[in-house]
Amino acid sequence: MASRLTTSPSGEAPSWATTREAEHAFSVLALVGSGDVVSAATHFSSSSRAVLVTVLLAGGEVVVLGSRDPVDSAHVRRLHADREGGRLFQFSGSALLEGVMTVGRLVERSAIEDVTMIGHREPAPRHTEIDTQAFVRPHLAGGRVQLVVRPAADGRVVPFEQPSPTPCCADH
Repeated sequence: MASRLTTSPSGEAPSWATTREAEHAFSVLALVGSGDVVSAATHFSSSSRAVLVTVLLAGGEVVVLGSRDPVDSAHVRRLHADREGGRLFQFSGSALLEGVMTVGRLVERSAIEDVTMIGHREPAPRHTEIDTQAFVRPHLAGGRVQLVVRPAADGRVVPFEQPSPTPCCADH
């Protein structure tokens, strides 16, 4: 399976300039939902302007896509494996996170372990309503899956990262 993940349909190593491109790439999405992919995350390369993707497979192997630098690859592989870095776009329960639900329900339905209001240290109360906007991108940090949220209308919260960001922020 790993060989299907490491090359594009043309047989060349994939490369992406944005997280959006990386998320929608055929080489990653071809296996999502097959049961082999546990999680997939984006990272920014330290040696180029590329976006890298790490894919945690069911057997525990972490595959790196988009990197031609072995040091970069080893670094992001370790970050994902240790749950210390990466922006998840595929994870257990991610397909179930659509619409409005409580923070408690979101945590119960997915791999997300912590939901925190931006600028706060303590977790958001479990009864707080979150409008997922069908776009939830938690981060791996401190060995946990963490989602940062911000205030929204009607006392609800929304994920800090938005599905259609302002163009000045779109590629960050």
